[in-house]
Amino acid sequence: MFENDGLKPPTYNVDLRAQKTFRVSGLELNLYALIYNLLDIKNEENVNAATGRANDLLVQDINSAGNIIGLNTLQQYLNDPTSYSAPRQIRIGLGVGF
Repeated sequence: MFENDGLKPPTYNVDLRAQKTFRVSGLELNLYALIYNLLDIKNEENVNAATGRANDLLVQDINSAGNIIGLNTLQQYLNDPTSYSAPRQIRIGLGVGF
Protein backbone atom coordinates (compact mmCIF):
# COMPACT_ATOMS: atom_id res chain seq x y z
CA MET A 1 0.00 0.00 0.00
CA PHE A 2 1.39 3.40 -0.99
CA GLU A 3 1.06 6.65 0.90
CA ASN A 4 -2.10 8.61 -0.03
CA ASP A 5 -3.53 5.88 -2.25
CA GLY A 6 -6.52 5.04 0.00
CA LEU A 7 -10.10 6.06 -0.64
CA LYS A 8 -12.73 7.05 1.86
CA PRO A 9 -16.19 5.52 1.49
CA PRO A 10 -18.53 7.59 -0.70
CA THR A 11 -20.95 9.98 0.97
CA TYR A 12 -24.48 10.77 -0.15
CA ASN A 13 -26.63 13.61 1.05
CA VAL A 14 -30.06 14.88 -0.02
CA ASP A 15 -31.51 18.04 1.52
CA LEU A 16 -34.98 19.47 0.85
CA ARG A 17 -36.46 22.93 1.20
CA ALA A 18 -40.15 23.53 0.57
CA GLN A 19 -42.05 26.76 1.04
CA LYS A 20 -45.50 28.19 0.46
CA THR A 21 -46.44 31.87 0.58
CA PHE A 22 -49.91 33.10 1.60
CA ARG A 23 -51.38 36.61 1.62
CA VAL A 24 -53.65 37.29 4.60
CA SER A 25 -55.01 40.75 5.49
CA GLY A 26 -52.17 42.57 3.75
CA LEU A 27 -49.51 40.37 5.36
CA GLU A 28 -47.31 37.96 3.49
CA LEU A 29 -46.95 34.67 5.40
CA ASN A 30 -44.20 32.32 4.30
CA LEU A 31 -44.47 28.76 5.66
CA TYR A 32 -41.36 26.63 5.06
CA ALA A 33 -39.82 23.27 5.90
CA LEU A 34 -36.12 22.37 5.79
CA ILE A 35 -35.12 18.72 5.87
CA TYR A 36 -31.43 17.92 6.16
CA ASN A 37 -30.26 14.37 5.30
CA LEU A 38 -33.69 13.50 3.88
CA LEU A 39 -32.79 9.83 3.30
CA ASP A 40 -31.23 9.53 6.80
CA ILE A 41 -27.98 8.07 5.44
CA LYS A 42 -25.21 7.31 7.94
CA ASN A 43 -22.13 8.66 6.11
CA GLU A 44 -18.71 7.82 7.52
CA GLU A 45 -16.85 11.12 8.05
CA ASN A 46 -13.96 10.50 10.47
CA VAL A 47 -12.35 7.34 9.16
CA ASN A 48 -9.33 5.37 10.33
CA ALA A 49 -6.36 6.29 8.13
CA ALA A 50 -5.18 2.68 7.89
CA THR A 51 -8.50 1.03 6.98
CA GLY A 52 -10.54 3.85 5.43
CA ARG A 53 -13.54 2.96 7.58
CA ALA A 54 -15.01 4.66 10.65
CA ASN A 55 -15.59 1.50 12.68
CA ASP A 56 -12.63 -0.68 11.78
CA LEU A 57 -9.05 -1.09 12.99
CA LEU A 58 -6.16 -3.15 11.70
CA VAL A 59 -5.80 -4.69 15.16
CA GLN A 60 -7.36 -8.14 15.10
CA ASP A 61 -7.08 -8.88 18.81
CA ILE A 62 -9.04 -6.40 20.97
CA ASN A 63 -6.72 -7.08 23.94
CA SER A 64 -3.63 -6.00 21.96
CA ALA A 65 -5.02 -2.56 21.08
CA GLY A 66 -3.54 -0.89 24.16
CA ASN A 67 -5.12 1.81 26.31
CA ILE A 68 -7.93 3.89 24.84
CA ILE A 69 -7.91 7.39 26.33
CA GLY A 70 -11.27 9.10 26.92
CA LEU A 71 -13.53 6.08 26.35
CA ASN A 72 -14.08 2.89 28.33
CA THR A 73 -13.64 0.15 25.74
CA LEU A 74 -12.32 -0.41 22.24
CA GLN A 75 -15.89 -1.13 21.08
CA GLN A 76 -17.01 2.32 22.32
CA TYR A 77 -14.06 3.85 20.48
CA LEU A 78 -15.02 2.10 17.25
CA ASN A 79 -18.72 2.98 17.51
CA ASP A 80 -18.13 6.67 18.21
CA PRO A 81 -21.20 8.54 16.86
CA THR A 82 -19.12 11.61 16.02
CA SER A 83 -17.46 9.58 13.25
CA TYR A 84 -20.70 9.62 11.26
CA SER A 85 -22.82 12.35 9.69
CA ALA A 86 -25.76 13.84 11.57
CA PRO A 87 -29.11 12.03 11.34
CA ARG A 88 -32.14 13.52 9.59
CA GLN A 89 -33.12 16.98 10.88
CA ILE A 90 -36.48 18.62 10.19
CA ARG A 91 -37.04 22.34 10.72
CA ILE A 92 -40.36 24.08 10.20
CA GLY A 93 -40.78 27.85 10.28
CA LEU A 94 -43.04 30.76 9.54
CA GLY A 95 -41.95 34.12 8.12
CA VAL A 96 -44.06 37.28 8.18
CA GLY A 97 -43.63 40.12 5.70
CA PHE A 98 -45.25 43.56 5.94
